[in-house]
Amino acid sequence: MPARHPAVAAALLWLPDVVSDGVASVGDLAEQLGLSSSRLSHLFSDQVGIPVRSYARWLRLVAATEALANGCTITEAAHRVGFADGAHFSRTFRSMFGLTPSEAIGLGTWLEP
Repeated sequence: MPARHPAVAAALLWLPDVVSDGVASVGDLAEQLGLSSSRLSHLFSDQVGIPVRSYARWLRLVAATEALANGCTITEAAHRVGFADGAHFSRTFRSMFGLTPSEAIGLGTWLEP
């Protein structure tokens, strides 16, 4: 596999921190990396296999899931990762994972990787 473009490698390192601080925009990330939004989007999709926004959304859902596992309510977890409300978070969670956060919570014990 060829080496990743330095901007893609940097984006993969920065995105977890940026997302944990709130919603990250592709434009802001691209600006920090010295690229246009469209160039970053193209490079990222080509080299990672999914769009930047989809990857950032997945990171937000993972962070919210960790918050749920640590006892947060759905609304608290949603707000921690930048969703406007619990309903929006729940819809996004269901579209990504195929079940609601409440169903996921009901599955049992959460395991840390």
